[in-house]
Amino acid sequence: MRILETGELIMNNVKRITPDACLENEPRRAIPVSAADCVLMPSPAGRRQSNGIASTARKDNVIQLDEAELDSSGLPMIQLPGEAGPSLLSFAIQAGDLMRGNGLFRRGMVPVTVHRETGVVAEMTARRFKTFIQHFASTYKLRRNDDGDIERSLATMTTECAEATLESDAFLWQLYPIERINPVPLPVFRESGELELLPVGYDEESGAFTCDCGFEYDKLDLPEARMVMQNLFRDFPFSDSRPDNSGCDRAVAIAGMLSVFGDMLLPHDTRRLNFIYNANCPGSGKTLLAQIALIPVMGECRMQTLLANDDEFRQVLDTETRAEASYLFFDNVKGYQQIPTLEALLSTTTWEGRGACGSRSGTAQKTGTVFVTGTNLETSAEIRRYALCSELYIEEADTRTLPRHTRPLDATALRQPDVRRTILSALWALVREWDKTGRPACSLEARGFETWSHIYGAIVEHAGLGCPLERTVENNDRDFADMHAVVTGLVEKAERIYSNARWTEVQLSDIVVIARQVFAFESHLEGCDTDNILGVTTFSLTHESQTKFSLLLGRKFGGCVFTLAD
Repeated sequence: MRILETGELIMNNVKRITPDACLENEPRRAIPVSAADCVLMPSPAGRRQSNGIASTARKDNVIQLDEAELDSSGLPMIQLPGEAGPSLLSFAIQAGDLMRGNGLFRRGMVPVTVHRETGVVAEMTARRFKTFIQHFASTYKLRRNDDGDIERSLATMTTECAEATLESDAFLWQLYPIERINPVPLPVFRESGELELLPVGYDEESGAFTCDCGFEYDKLDLPEARMVMQNLFRDFPFSDSRPDNSGCDRAVAIAGMLSVFGDMLLPHDTRRLNFIYNANCPGSGKTLLAQIALIPVMGECRMQTLLANDDEFRQVLDTETRAEASYLFFDNVKGYQQIPTLEALLSTTTWEGRGACGSRSGTAQKTGTVFVTGTNLETSAEIRRYALCSELYIEEADTRTLPRHTRPLDATALRQPDVRRTILSALWALVREWDKTGRPACSLEARGFETWSHIYGAIVEHAGLGCPLERTVENNDRDFADMHAVVTGLVEKAERIYSNARWTEVQLSDIVVIARQVFAFESHLEGCDTDNILGVTTFSLTHESQTKFSLLLGRKFGGCVFTLAD
């Protein structure tokens, strides 16, 4: 090994296992590689530390691995620290150089290994490290034999030595950092601007480790990829189904798939639109829409319950954020939802977690997309502002009477390798063909989500599969739409009663009457019919509903001017 002035570490004549070939479940083996393949550049975050380690190595006269003798199996022999051996720092530098690129990574400042097929991350413990390092080097101590001569004696490091090595900065900063685990190869924009599909194994530029999913993507053209999408969604009862297959509901579902498959196309600090799949009755396929977006990429689909208790819900989010979850899926949500913590989660790119007893545990990057499914689901305006909604509508009251398909699509079918390969190949084709044509922008954009709009919205629109942003964020604000309908009703009533006179004062009771007539603010209007002393039946709000409705009108629409059509 030669240490250059730039801080590069160059390995020569050392048999080592490549990053994508050696993982925690692999047998002991060594693959010789050329010196040109072993130029390892430290990550930007660790460049200063790597230079410091290189300087320390020169000053401390660390024995270079290319100068070390090899044992009978071709592995370098490394002397353990001790009275007659090198210092612990020198050993940590040697061990870090050896482990870098040999299946040991770091997540933050924790050494970890990654299972090649499942992507499961396991922390490297001291007891495990004692034998793990022996897959790549023969560790020894110097001992005096019976004749009084000093000789090498193979030995296993002590647990104390292993603990100190794993906690050493000189060791940790030489390991490759793991930023994320990809279950399948995903597309990424390189620093050069080029679009690439990440290879299996570790990718240094992105910091991503890609698992071996067991298959390669088919090379589909755009018409073939479009046909896959059309066949995939042809039996879903989208509320705006059109003969030309350009409906917004289906476009939103495809955008949901692309947001998972193309997650690395968007910078970490960029806000992401989330997804709501709503249906008018059970059995419409809303859960299946979320599974179609998640299972082909993730291989599984973890569902959670949307807790009404805000503190309990925050604990769930804190746990998922600490685990760096790539998505959150809340299934079968009902009724009206206005949860401050969920609104905060959807609107931010970072999440301020809390530790035990409410203590602050630091800020974490929130990169996952949130999926919500529900039946007759109503959400607050804030939630709708940060999500796209796909609506399903079935006219048949009893979904059990609907015709069955010859090959029903469900979670089990989505997990089959051939189904996953077909779907992923189509998604890769959509992204690749959009890139080939110069990455045209989307005709519409969601305010505050411009970057997202011109990647995922543009890919769907370029493929001729509709525009997921057809229903703009403003149109998704149901409170605004309801208030617009109420104002229209009030104006029409004023014209009927007062002819051309101007109606300057409106009572809350007038707004309630019009709202009930136009079916607006239904989730806000809780009350009952009562008869007054004249025998006239009137509707009265409950005290709680009256207070909340008054606050909504005053805070959200107070002072607003509505422009009505002629």
